[in-house]
Amino acid sequence: MTGAPAIDALLDRLTDIPTPLGPLPRELGLPTTATMLPIVEVRPRNQA
Repeated sequence: MTGAPAIDALLDRLTDIPTPLGPLPRELGLPTTATMLPIVEVRPRNQA
């Protein structure tokens, strides 16, 4: 599994794992308008 499906699967698994401060991620009250930013591959430019 790669890309967005892998990220979604990871986030689903982490939903029930407490944060270092104690609450579960789903208990943090993220706004419903929160969206994930796209992950973009970045490659260095060839310098001539």
